[in-house]
Amino acid sequence: MAQSGKVAILKISAQANGSFAAVLRLAEEGKQPFLRTTHTLPAAPKLFQHYQQWQQSYYALGQTSRWRWHRIIVPNYQVLNASKQGDLKHLWERVQLQGDQVETELHQWFEQSSFRDLREDIIGEVRADEPLRLILETDDRTLQRLPWHR
Repeated sequence: MAQSGKVAILKISAQANGSFAAVLRLAEEGKQPFLRTTHTLPAAPKLFQHYQQWQQSYYALGQTSRWRWHRIIVPNYQVLNASKQGDLKHLWERVQLQGDQVETELHQWFEQSSFRDLREDIIGEVRADEPLRLILETDDRTLQRLPWHR
């Protein structure tokens, strides 16, 4: 028989001062929450700055690739211009580097005391061998698009 787990629902709302209000609800799977805590998460300007740069580089890479592959038909036997290949490689490396910076900033944000408090709230109620689903609720588009899985 499958062991039922718990669900942690984290609702995050942006505040006028740049910080975030966070409400954590913890429940048995399929039941009403038995725990509700509130926290204030710190502003993360560097995270959002790095995210914006990463997004811009990613879109620039897509524009360069589309222009090259969709507007110019290159026969299989034709050697591509080395500078174009270098440009794409440089753009791809920049996207990867900026993605790593976003991940680093995200981890640093998670290390703030308010996130540690959230983790402690969960750890205090969930056994190590118990399944846990984490659901993030937010109206903030940037928060929705962050690479939370990383």
